[in-house]
Amino acid sequence: MVAVRIHGLAWRVETQEVSDFFQEFNPIPDSVLLGQGEDGRANGLGAIVFGTQEEADKAVAALQKQYIGSRYVNLRTLDYGSYKTFNEGG
Repeated sequence: MVAVRIHGLAWRVETQEVSDFFQEFNPIPDSVLLGQGEDGRANGLGAIVFGTQEEADKAVAALQKQYIGSRYVNLRTLDYGSYKTFNEGG
């Protein structure tokens, strides 16, 4: 498995919006994580998991600089180990 890191999310984005954005590329269901700072508030980061590197790469290529709500996002692949510890350490 491999994840895609999402940068530039609106602070009020919902996990379903992110999931819907990537739906065409078959992400792992319920794998969206939204980043939080040390204060527990949204920090504009997120991640979602795909079953293969190929699926993740296709999603990044197709969706880079596309909009989720009113903000465009920057995407890059992220190893699964980093995804599992995404919100640790603030």
